[in-house]
Amino acid sequence: MTSRELLRLMLKRWYVILLGGAITLAVIWPVVHRPGVYWTQFSVMLLPPTYEYFPNQLENPQYSLAALAGVIVTDLNGQHQPLLTASSDTTLFGEGQRSGTQVRLPNQGNQWTPLYLSSSIDVQVVDSDPETVELKAQQTTAELSDLLSKRQDALGVMSTMKATMIASPTDPSVYYISGSRFRAAGAVGFVGMLLTIAPVYWLERWQVRRRSKATSRATNARRELTASGGPVRSGRLGP
Repeated sequence: MTSRELLRLMLKRWYVILLGGAITLAVIWPVVHRPGVYWTQFSVMLLPPTYEYFPNQLENPQYSLAALAGVIVTDLNGQHQPLLTASSDTTLFGEGQRSGTQVRLPNQGNQWTPLYLSSSIDVQVVDSDPETVELKAQQTTAELSDLLSKRQDALGVMSTMKATMIASPTDPSVYYISGSRFRAAGAVGFVGMLLTIAPVYWLERWQVRRRSKATSRATNARRELTASGGPVRSGRLGP
């Protein structure tokens, strides 16, 4: 079908185009005027005990705390484990969430073969106002620290051998995230245009096929009358 034929069909089915345009505009309005969200992301790091000869465990670590970090994350999430994605850079707002908290270990493997080697816990918070985001971030850090203490107390770890926890940064920044209204309107408009043109095309095909079947039935009926020796009338059959 050429562009000229498509334009002719659109003019012929103007009522379908009008209805599709009205529905598309009705969808575009709430999408374009949807408010953004507030979001923050920070790390909670597990630190091993320090010694006189090894004061900086970050520079020269003597212990691997990735397993312990994984246990703490599992304790916090319980039955609601975070979605395993192919990239550790995915964000809560990018997944479409507008209110929630996500605590996970950075996956250094892939979606099918995860690999957790870091003792740094990734925390993300998203909500509709910045005060709620800050409060949830503080509560999450405090809860992680409490779970770490309880785990080590249950295992009978000596106070001098206990791992500690610190948030980085200690005062995470909260950002306002809002998508591009122009791209959102363009995407909705493009999809609406396709969904409007498609019924016009298939409606025309359906009518052409219907007329073709009607013509075929009339031709077959005339042939049967001719074969039976009955009268044959020109034009449409019937009274």
